[in-house]
Amino acid sequence: MGTWCGRNCGVCVKLTPTGGFVPGKGRRPSNMNPKIFMVTNDCPIQGNFEWCGQSGKPGSNQPNIHGYEVHFDLQNNRQQVTNTLGWDNPECTWEIVACPWYLANHYKSCECS
Repeated sequence: MGTWCGRNCGVCVKLTPTGGFVPGKGRRPSNMNPKIFMVTNDCPIQGNFEWCGQSGKPGSNQPNIHGYEVHFDLQNNRQQVTNTLGWDNPECTWEIVACPWYLANHYKSCECS
């Protein structure tokens, strides 16, 4: 297993924006609809401690510097999150859900580096 692979690799989560965001670090989402994502790697702490510096265990009372115990670092290399979804680092509720067929069939393995 590579250093970015976690035990939740392959799990799907439904993220639903609350309308909140960290001022200066994002903006109010223009789209409040929930979206399902598959976890493909761990949030890299090295070089990203600001967002991924929490323990990674919900309920641990060990939040990152913004007060969140969990952070989902969504891939946005083609601006698919900011432009298509209208999300710029929104505060979200989350829950583990069954993976829809299009995610389960598209991602055969986790991405480890």
